[in-house]
Amino acid sequence: MIGGWLLLSHYVGIPMYRRGMYTNAEYLEARFGVGARVISVLVQVLYRTVMIGMISTAIFLTLTVVCGWGSVQAWAAVAGVALLATIYTSAGGLRSVALTDAMQAVVILVAAIVIFATVADQVGGWGGLEAKIAETDPVLAEQMMHIGSDRIERVDTSGLPEEKVARHLRIGGT
Repeated sequence: MIGGWLLLSHYVGIPMYRRGMYTNAEYLEARFGVGARVISVLVQVLYRTVMIGMISTAIFLTLTVVCGWGSVQAWAAVAGVALLATIYTSAGGLRSVALTDAMQAVVILVAAIVIFATVADQVGGWGGLEAKIAETDPVLAEQMMHIGSDRIERVDTSGLPEEKVARHLRIGGT
C-alpha cells in the first residue's frame, strides 16, 4: 500500500509540481479539460462541507463532555476557532495553512502518545487491556489483540438474499 502511494506521488505528484499545479483540480483540467475541473471542484466543495460539519460537531461534543460546557459555550468556541482559522488563512495564504498544519500535526502526535501511555498505565499495560476486553467480549479480544495479522472469515453466501449478505458484511446499512 505504501509502495503504491510512493509510486503514485513519483509519477503524478512530482510532474504536477514541476508544471506548477498544486491541486488535483488543476491536474484534471490540464488532463481532461475545464469540465473535469468544474466537476472536481463541486465534488470537493460538497465533501469538504460535510467534513467540516462532522468535525465541528465532534469538537462540540468533545467540549460538552470533556469540559462540561453548555451548548452555547461549546458552539461559541467552535465558531471562534473557525473564525480565527478563516482570518489567518485569508491573511497568510497557503503558507500559513501549511505552517499551522505542521504545528497541529506535532501537537496531535504528542497528544496521541500521551493518551496512549496514560490509558495503558490505567488499564495495567497490554495484559490488562487484553483482560478487560476479554471480560467484555472474548471473541472481540481474540479479534482485536493481534496486531499485524489478518483474520479471514469465510462465509458461504450462495443462495442468500443480497440484503442478508450485505448486512452480514456490514455494507449498505445496518
